[in-house]
Amino acid sequence: MIRRAWWWVGGGAILLALLGLATYLLRDTVVETPPLSAQPASVIQRSRTQPEVHFAESVPQAAMSLEAGAITNAADVYRQAFALFDALSAADKETVANWQSNVTAAVAAELCEKIRPIGDLMQAATQVTNCDWGLVKPLRPNTPFVHLAKARALARLGVWRAQYCQAGGGAAEDIAAVLRLGQQVDDCMLIGSLVDVAIENLALSCVASNLSAYVGNDWFLDLLGESFAGESASRAIQMEADFAEQVARDIAAKSPEQITEYLTAHELTGPVDWTVFQAEMKTLVAIQRELAGVLATGDAEQFEDWLRRYNSLNFTTPLTRELMAGYDKYFQKIQTAVVNHAMVTAALAVVTHGVVALQRYPDPSTEQPFTYQKIHGGFELQSAYNVNDKPLKIFFPIP
Repeated sequence: MIRRAWWWVGGGAILLALLGLATYLLRDTVVETPPLSAQPASVIQRSRTQPEVHFAESVPQAAMSLEAGAITNAADVYRQAFALFDALSAADKETVANWQSNVTAAVAAELCEKIRPIGDLMQAATQVTNCDWGLVKPLRPNTPFVHLAKARALARLGVWRAQYCQAGGGAAEDIAAVLRLGQQVDDCMLIGSLVDVAIENLALSCVASNLSAYVGNDWFLDLLGESFAGESASRAIQMEADFAEQVARDIAAKSPEQITEYLTAHELTGPVDWTVFQAEMKTLVAIQRELAGVLATGDAEQFEDWLRRYNSLNFTTPLTRELMAGYDKYFQKIQTAVVNHAMVTAALAVVTHGVVALQRYPDPSTEQPFTYQKIHGGFELQSAYNVNDKPLKIFFPIP
């Protein structure tokens, strides 16, 4: 699903193309996203107060263990998995792309055996703390993010395997490997962070549909207690600032004719005062770096203050408007992901330890317990966090 059309070569980035693509990217989202407001500030804060959990120490030994010191870069392990995935037939790829597809037991058994080496590599990669995709920093407009599409496909395979291949146990290890994969590809500005969110939503949707398969794995419940969103967002915004600075330098080196050609090619019409442009680019980079700092600390009041300044900005040049567009949609995804993550974690705690566990796994929007309601066939958790003027809620089926 990742397309190379995101990037223009030699001038700037069409960020709206990235964010338009995010709708497709995030189609596995558990819920829709609310309008941007100051409401989620405490959600961002919550994402920074979760205990840090290290995958290499928390996930049980992988089925395919790596020899000590043999591989020090998880990206190399993932590339092996990518190669095995590419060798699958088109029909097999289509099947594992949807964990909710209906397949016969015989088909599932055959396919589970085919993808076993891929899943084992994904689990093995959780043992490697370093992951370097070889991207040259700072990122430039023509930097290829070819690994994002492959990671997305691999995540779908991992979730399918958790659903169909682990009746005897092991689903938690597969989901943990998928979550780790998402975290390992988020170092690519906003789009990398959005891929991370999409992968997490995909994994948590599977967990939410079958909580009983994950009961009895205390390490997994602890792992879910970690939320990546605040740190991921901070890193992504910092990279956006680096990227904007690089764009300004690249454009400054072009002739007026080349600049006009670029603007025309990307339908960025309107007169450009380049003195104003340079000033606006400095403002853009400054506010991006401020935001990165706020997200890193998780201070709710600072976030609300930044939000007021962001909403008051009025860039006039086409390119600065492009580069600043879409942050509201990005935050909607991040904020909702934090609440979804917390709600699924709380639901698993309820199934494992009883309703009293809600006290330990509160709603990140209020720091109070989620509202619990027992319903025929399962139970529902409701957050105070609003989505389209309605409180976010998720139904969890229990066999």
